[in-house]
Amino acid sequence: IITAADHLVQIIDNLLDTVRIENETADLDLRELDVTELVADCARLVENRAHERGVVLVTPPPNRAYTVIGDRTAARQILINLLTNAIKFTPEGGTVGIDVAAGREDRLDIAIWDTGIGIPKEQHALVFERFHRVRSNAFTTTTEGVGIGLHVARGLAHLMGGDIDLQSEPERGSRFTLSMRLWDQAKAAKLVAEAA
Repeated sequence: IITAADHLVQIIDNLLDTVRIENETADLDLRELDVTELVADCARLVENRAHERGVVLVTPPPNRAYTVIGDRTAARQILINLLTNAIKFTPEGGTVGIDVAAGREDRLDIAIWDTGIGIPKEQHALVFERFHRVRSNAFTTTTEGVGIGLHVARGLAHLMGGDIDLQSEPERGSRFTLSMRLWDQAKAAKLVAEAA
């Protein structure tokens, strides 16, 4: 009952977020975020789910202290969505991992990858649309969800000045990369002003 209730609350929250994003009424608190802390926090929140499904969760080793511009709640929501999707679509015995690396120009890339079922190329753009669910085999038709999580995740990423990119092939896993702006006091002040 608790699991079902949590799932229902998540669906309702995603629907509300969709409305807020599309009406441009999402209220974000953009500030400096410690990426190591953010990633570790999200990994802790999904590790039990991974264990229950027999999926190995690989987290990055402590590295240089990257900081980015973002809303902590929104960034957590994005990463948890990407991680839970990766776990959901990775069969037992597979692996889900997190990579953190410098991106292009002033960006930091946080990638969530898996060894799961993968996504056909013709559906790469569609996965970010509202209510789209990947239909590639029997496994995908029996998994839960209504197809708005990735739509909300990308919308939140855009509001923080970032984006989400996808690389995937059927039976070869997927890699969703959240690109966020590296922290810079002057640029951060400008982005916060634009968001207001």
